[in-house]
Amino acid sequence: MLPIPERDAELEILTRHAAGFDPRDVAAAGVRAVAGPADIEAGQAAVRTVQVSPEVTGYIVDIARATRDSPSLSLGVSPAAPRR
Repeated sequence: MLPIPERDAELEILTRHAAGFDPRDVAAAGVRAVAGPADIEAGQAAVRTVQVSPEVTGYIVDIARATRDSPSLSLGVSPAAPRR
């Protein structure tokens, strides 16, 4: 859960929206691309070369399964993750 901002921060958020701030306009917020399509493709290719031992894979599955049985969580990890 995200923390609730302080009152002054909430006032600033409303003031920005009233002044026309569009949170979907990332360029206006100063966000600039740091990678292009070729960089993304190179990263994807590099990730495909990573080998994971059966012990690590088993550990990951055990952690995911434990989230489904934990009384402190209302929703556990889904086994239906995107696959390629």
